Amino acid sequence: MFATGIGYDVHRFIEGRPLILGGVHIPHPLGLEGHSDADVLLHVVDASNPNHPEQMKEVARVLADIGADKVPQILVFNKL
Repeated sequence: MFATGIGYDVHRFIEGRPLILGGVHIPHPLGLEGHSDADVLLHVVDASNPNHPEQMKEVARVLADIGADKVPQILVFNKL
């Protein structure tokens, strides 16, 4: 038996809180009002876009830049 859930968290930016995305602290003057622990990042790719390989590389670069490249990811191809 499997149970699945689809959800997301939405938190507004406020002063005086750290900005943490995917478990990575990101230097920023504003942080998130709420807090969510990210065990995994979901990377959804628009496979119908002819530039999706370059977009995937750019996302990987950004994740590396913020130190989130070691956070486990689930890669999902949409619009096949």
